[in-house]
Order: sequence, then structure tokens, then C-alpha cells
Amino acid sequence: MLKLARNALAYSNIFCTPRGEKTAWEYVLALYKTQQKDVLNLANKLKSKHVELLNHKMKVSVAALTLSHSVSATIKFLRNFQVPEFKESKAISEIIFLTNNIFDILNSKSRFVKHTKRPITLTSL
Repeated sequence: MLKLARNALAYSNIFCTPRGEKTAWEYVLALYKTQQKDVLNLANKLKSKHVELLNHKMKVSVAALTLSHSVSATIKFLRNFQVPEFKESKAISEIIFLTNNIFDILNSKSRFVKHTKRPITLTSL
């Protein structure tokens, strides 16, 4: 499902926030280009294989890193830092953040981890 969410986001821009704001894959591309242009890494693992989807459509690890908390936080940081390319990027950072949390909840295994990585139990509800 994570691969489907990433591919749908990249190819059709169909996701909206609860407030009705539409998302845009261009912010993820802009993040990648910013990191390449400035030769800096903003605490995420976004590489060319994460934004060029043709050869990596079916890899869950690539989709998980593309829709990760670090990518969401980096886009939010650049928006708060008032980088012009990320002025309207609130919707995409929220969608990526929510997708990451849903993936963590559904992919949890150990009952000893914290927050969203913990499995769903009667006491965690």
C-alpha cells in the first residue's frame, strides 16, 4: 500500500488534506534539487532513485524513504525558513507525515518501542 500511495502521489496528485488543500509532488522534487544544488543533506536519505520512479516503482524500501518523517520535516523546515520554492508546501508535508505514521503503526512488531512504532493493543488505544 505504501508503494501505491507514493505512486499515486507522484503521478496524479489526488491527495488532499482534511482542510481541502491539494498536494503536489513538485515539492519532493524541489527538495531533491535543493539538496543536489547546494551539496547539502538536510537529514534525510532522499536520492535520485526516490524521485525517479520508473526503475524503482516496486521497491517498498524506496517508497518508505520517500514518504518518511525526515522528508516531511525537511520540507516543513524549508517552508519555515522561507525558501521560496516551499511557500505552499504545508499540504504535502502533512500528507507525508500522516502516511509515515500510518505505515509505522501497521508495520510495528515489537511491543517495547515508543509512539507510533508500537503495535496496536487494547492499552495503546
